[in-house]
Amino acid sequence: HLVSLGHRRFFHISGPLDWPASRARREALHAVAREHGGQVVGEVEGDWSAEGGYEAMAAAFRPELGATAIVCANDHMALGVLNWLAGAGVRVPQDLSVLGFDDLPDGAYYIPPLTTVAVDNRAFGRNIIQRLFRQLGMRTRVISMSGELVVRGTTAPPAVPPEAHA
Repeated sequence: HLVSLGHRRFFHISGPLDWPASRARREALHAVAREHGGQVVGEVEGDWSAEGGYEAMAAAFRPELGATAIVCANDHMALGVLNWLAGAGVRVPQDLSVLGFDDLPDGAYYIPPLTTVAVDNRAFGRNIIQRLFRQLGMRTRVISMSGELVVRGTTAPPAVPPEAHA
């Protein structure tokens, strides 16, 4: 979605990197950025909380990185990011786009409403159980997992065209 809008420079706030989901989301972002001629210009590890998202921005985000979009490993951290950006006078999505993950019901009521990736949590839970069974040597079936993009108000084309950063 962000690539189709023209974004090529991403700032990433991961979840704790000892979590497989955090590592998978991080790897996926890096792969998509590379595939489309973009890059992750900065990243920081968060802790899944809104406070963690806010603190991650305060500790690691710098405008001179040239990021046009912030990708958060979950919606809670995205809420903290939105709060930090508002306090810094950065307009979302006019100046920076923000994308969350998990589609928390409250995300529709953030200001602006959060664009996110909805996850099938039941399939995710079944997948975890199947992995545990496989680790115990039991045969299991593979459960496919997918996400669904929920476009709301935190994403738009970048204010600065990607060519300006070249």
